[in-house]
Amino acid sequence: MPRGKNKHLTIEDRIVIQNGLYAGESFASIGRRLNVSTSTVTREVKSNRTVFVPKGKEDWNLCVHSAECDMTGICGKACSIASCRSCARVRCNDVCPEYLERVCPRIARAPYVCVDCRRMFNCRHAHARYSATEAQLSYACRLAESREGISLSPAQLESLVRFVRARLRQGWSIAAIWAVDGDRLPVCERTMYTYIEDGLMGLANIDLPKKVRYRPRKAVSGARPVDRDGRSYSDFLDLPADVRARAVQMDTVIGRRTDFKCILTLHFPAVELQLMVLLDDHACEAVVGALDWIEGIVGTAEFARLFGVILTDRGVEFGDFEAIERSALGSGRRCRVFYCDPLASHQKASCERNHGLIRRVLPKGTSFEGLTQFDVSTVASAVNGYPRGSLGGKTPLQAAAGLLPGKLLDEMGVVRMRADDVIMKPSLLAGGR
Repeated sequence: MPRGKNKHLTIEDRIVIQNGLYAGESFASIGRRLNVSTSTVTREVKSNRTVFVPKGKEDWNLCVHSAECDMTGICGKACSIASCRSCARVRCNDVCPEYLERVCPRIARAPYVCVDCRRMFNCRHAHARYSATEAQLSYACRLAESREGISLSPAQLESLVRFVRARLRQGWSIAAIWAVDGDRLPVCERTMYTYIEDGLMGLANIDLPKKVRYRPRKAVSGARPVDRDGRSYSDFLDLPADVRARAVQMDTVIGRRTDFKCILTLHFPAVELQLMVLLDDHACEAVVGALDWIEGIVGTAEFARLFGVILTDRGVEFGDFEAIERSALGSGRRCRVFYCDPLASHQKASCERNHGLIRRVLPKGTSFEGLTQFDVSTVASAVNGYPRGSLGGKTPLQAAAGLLPGKLLDEMGVVRMRADDVIMKPSLLAGGR
């Protein structure tokens, strides 16, 4: 039976209806067995029955006027007979403009199918039957057709397109738009993607920031080996689960190959917050200097709480783990560093995904030599003010409320932005880089 009110009938329900019909049960009796109303069974039979002419009787004239028909010349075959109603060349059912099908009075009312009819074998009317499998197929086809096309009025569609285009111009993805505004939009996120793929929105996949493909990275050979005993990814996995969950993922984002400047990123996966510091050199000394600066702002104890475990890749800028771990304010150790396996960026996937947002504002090939820390802080504010579906539509700054001390965000220039100011495109920076 249907699982709850307003649910659709299943193939099992239709088998019950079929067996009940041919057992002579009333619609009311069948409805009680299925726990549905009598009208539900009536509509099901009338909508999904099969009306047919028995095999071998396809030449029957089913017109109500067949007995007194005097139409001539309608077959177009130059008949020699006066009347076309018995023409052997065509069926007047198909060509006569006055054709009106004769309906058997027994199937014009309940049970709407040929059940226990004594004249069935010599009846000159179209027959009707109810088959559970045929009814299920008819229902499935009708359901699919009802869901094709756009279920919006022209005004609703225009409003939706205008709103989505405005957000896409800001560099937002469809997922981000629906995470924030989905409750007040007339269609769901999946339907929106379908409209775009079908060309119904005047948009193309190229307009969507996630619809891109990157070239596979080439393996880097000849790197100087570093002894990372006790700091491998397998060692990281040996840590308690709660410690791993609090680990910060560290990486750098580079501009052109000839640039000296790069951006150091410190990512908190649980809340998807990413801090960014502009480095003057793509070297370990610059990374250590940036971490020393952060430690000087928050103190060693707070630094250990926030950055006690750092997971990074095997870039040369992170090779001196002793300098990274050593406190700048004392002789103790402020953190522990662990390294991903070679060519395994997926081991810090959350950080890498967030870099995709940075690349919307600073595409690959953009020179970082003209950047200032203010520019980087602006990018960080936009990235951390960008809503995420994984956070239930919240921004990383909202999700991280209370996690990071306010003075650290203030010193790094990370501020809350209004949604209309979050532009995930190069135009975010003055003049567009």
